[in-house]
Amino acid sequence: MKQQRLTKEVEAKRLANESTRREETRIQKEIEEKELEEVRTLLVEVEKWKGKKGKATGDGVSSFCSWLNF
Repeated sequence: MKQQRLTKEVEAKRLANESTRREETRIQKEIEEKELEEVRTLLVEVEKWKGKKGKATGDGVSSFCSWLNF
């Protein structure tokens, strides 16, 4: 009976740890997706700005992505 209780406790801890790990992974993925979307928005704004200034000299998005190591 004691062994069975200990096994249940160990399994409950394992499941709690796994749940926590999955939640952390989900949150990290959401953060990364949000940051990527912010970078894309920034790139669009940079391209618009460059177009207004008349100084676009090539593909600014590619240059910026290279600079960011994408």
